Amino acid sequence: MAVGKQFWDEKLGRDWTIQLKDTLKSKYSSKLMSFLATEYALNEIKPAKSDIFNAFKECDYNNLKVVIVGQD
Repeated sequence: MAVGKQFWDEKLGRDWTIQLKDTLKSKYSSKLMSFLATEYALNEIKPAKSDIFNAFKECDYNNLKVVIVGQD
């Protein structure tokens, strides 16, 4: 699944797209998007495909101070 700058600007927002540009252009990103497309096509997955990048739009990069990711 090939996606370009316009797609990422829409999904992540302009600031995040600029910060993640090298990652978004990588083979890893392309493989990940293909994997996601397949999984959403074959399985029932939450959140909805249209919502998987909402966190980026809700948290503007320029206002970000800390992100803590964990299981607990």
